[in-house]
Amino acid sequence: MLVVVSDTSPLRYLTLIGESDLIRLLYKTVVVPPSVIAELSHPMAPARVREFVETSPRFLEMFDSEIRPDATLAHLDIGERDAILVAEQLRADLLLMDDRDGVVEARSRGLAVTGTLGVLVAAAERNKIDLPTAFELLKEPNFRASPGLLESILKRTQRL
Repeated sequence: MLVVVSDTSPLRYLTLIGESDLIRLLYKTVVVPPSVIAELSHPMAPARVREFVETSPRFLEMFDSEIRPDATLAHLDIGERDAILVAEQLRADLLLMDDRDGVVEARSRGLAVTGTLGVLVAAAERNKIDLPTAFELLKEPNFRASPGLLESILKRTQRL
């Protein structure tokens, strides 16, 4: 069984564009540390994101063991730090994360990482979504990606 761990941002953005179910379709179950649940349910989080967490989707599994601290990750926010630590503890097959610093750190530790865009591309490759539409929807919640990056992904995926 594929072990996938997620940080806050992929869950947040997929929820905001109405595509959180892609997680279940692609990975069946995603493990999240308690800090990610706290970030998703924070009063300042968008209502749609808080509602997503409150419904306790079956594909979202909270990691309930102790997370061993690691001072070398102090430069990351708590969700990213904990997601990396959980991914290491579980020997995850994949970590979902968007933050550049977190991705660099995770990869330096040997973890396979993909972000929101990678999830959307994987879904498009399985004909689960229309990628140009999904990219357009990401503009609304202020997803940060250069137009050049999005364009190159669209060109690359059109050739598949």
